[in-house]
Amino acid sequence: MEVVNTRPADLLIRLADDSEAIPRLFEATESCTIGRGYRNQLVINDEYADACAVQLSRTADQQFWQLMLVDNSVNVRLNDRPLEAGAHYRIENGDELTIGKTTLVLIDPDVPVAAARPLNLHRWQGGFLGILFTLASLMLVLAGFQGLEWLLINPTSNWRETLVFVTAGLMVASMWAGIWALVGKLFRQQAAFFDHLLALTTVLAITMPLEYVPDWLAFTTNTPLLNRIADHLISLLLVFLLISKHMALATRLKRPRMVAAMATLILTGILAVNEFNSFESRQYWPSYSNSLAPASWYLGPVQSPDEYLDELGQLLDQMPAAADEPMPDDTDPEALIDMMNE
Repeated sequence: MEVVNTRPADLLIRLADDSEAIPRLFEATESCTIGRGYRNQLVINDEYADACAVQLSRTADQQFWQLMLVDNSVNVRLNDRPLEAGAHYRIENGDELTIGKTTLVLIDPDVPVAAARPLNLHRWQGGFLGILFTLASLMLVLAGFQGLEWLLINPTSNWRETLVFVTAGLMVASMWAGIWALVGKLFRQQAAFFDHLLALTTVLAITMPLEYVPDWLAFTTNTPLLNRIADHLISLLLVFLLISKHMALATRLKRPRMVAAMATLILTGILAVNEFNSFESRQYWPSYSNSLAPASWYLGPVQSPDEYLDELGQLLDQMPAAADEPMPDDTDPEALIDMMNE
């Protein structure tokens, strides 16, 4: 059974590509803003949209809704027409409002609307709850990374080290987000500090668990070169995600991912040249890895005692001829030291 909404004084908004979603309803006395930031009445999850893009309000006679740009926002169109700053546009039934890459349909409140499911548009990020969610997510990501460190590498760490790590991580993340917020204030006239903090949290949640992959590969394959390649790949992924997300939030570039890809490609060339120049000095290094094995979990290949003794025998066979000489008397420490020096 369809539920019909016929409140004549309200504004109804729905996603253009989701006709089954019930529109978001705004009362006639409410002046609402739409954008990517937390403080909007309608929050859209679109990195190409400004933190606060447009404002919807009633006309002076309280008969119609009108739309106005906020702070010279970009990537905003009404029925595929760009808007001018400071101008008011009357809204009619069926108008399509495009913000970034998100298209909303503005519906006349006199038109019956069939209710199906709520139109959330990431409303949980809005206001004070969104700020708490961002801070809690960042702390959980940092604590989770420290937990993996305790589980795989250093089981002797305590809760004080975790507390210090999380606190230091919050400070560094706040400084990083603050720098990008200043960039956004300069180029986009909107700081969006918590948007940058949430973007950083997302990138850390993706890349932090991958930090253990190079050590695991070095431990299981006994190949230092594979360890270094995996380490570089993870670093490049981190750089690409950080640049693409922060530049999309802080600048007005049309294709921030392409810029991030170019920056990552340049960094790849620098790393490749560095590896090529240092290869000659490393080709005489021993073939084993200096990475420590996980302290709590053994993630390497299972080796039987017989296989271990066979490998030990092969290692002894490869020792210099001096190893075949008889061992000196234990009571003669000087002779033993001379043999060790040889």
